[in-house]
Amino acid sequence: MGRDNGPRVRVPEQRAPERAAVEEAGLYFSLLGPVRARRGEESLPSGSPQQRALLAALLLRGGRTATAAELIDAIWGEDPPSQALAAVRTYASRLRKTLGPLTLASDSGGYAMRIGPEALDLTVAQDRASDAEKARASGDRCRARTLLNEALGLWDGEALASVPGPYAEYQRSRLEEWRLP
Repeated sequence: MGRDNGPRVRVPEQRAPERAAVEEAGLYFSLLGPVRARRGEESLPSGSPQQRALLAALLLRGGRTATAAELIDAIWGEDPPSQALAAVRTYASRLRKTLGPLTLASDSGGYAMRIGPEALDLTVAQDRASDAEKARASGDRCRARTLLNEALGLWDGEALASVPGPYAEYQRSRLEEWRLP
């Protein structure tokens, strides 16, 4: 799986949250295909394409806080609408109602997702790929192949399918490079 050469779109990283990730019971998120959220077996509405872009941008930050300005840049790039800040706040409010108040936190003037690593398909895939590499390095090729197949099996088409914005486009390319060595 390939290497990340850094973002083409400027979305600065914030410091990781100091408190532990908070999980709402049974939440699971998919980025390796269409952006989806579910609670147990129930699919949750992820909203408009821009709202899914906000959700994806927050999930891809691994729990780090994103400011409203960073999210506006991620969703619309250099040409945001005049009401972009209000739109981000609306999307965040709708997501909070859907996901729960502990999952999408307002933090230091921005927003952050508070989920465990097993609640995101991308993190699970990365962990399986890492474990596959360790198994390969230790000579257990059968286990390595099984783990790598599990990682690749989490993909459901193009990553971040139908999510607009320059950040999603960059991440889509990055994830495809990671998927195809």
